[in-house]
Amino acid sequence: SEIKLNNKKGIKIDHEIEEEIIEEIAKIAISKKIGARSIEGIVTEMFSDIEFDISDPDENYTELQISKETVTNPKKYTLKK
Repeated sequence: SEIKLNNKKGIKIDHEIEEEIIEEIAKIAISKKIGARSIEGIVTEMFSDIEFDISDPDENYTELQISKETVTNPKKYTLKK
């Protein structure tokens, strides 16, 4: 699977990991009884540091390693070239 981050770089994410992340976000949304806008906030916060790092024009990352822990700890990720 591939997602577009920063509208300019394709970063690959393992499909099984995507499912785990979606499930983790859904669990948070259900437990907090929040709607779509709040879910968008969770995702935005999760990817904010990642977006900043991949926007570096001197780097060419091709893979993003994240897990369901990244949902609650947005600094827990690895970018690979």
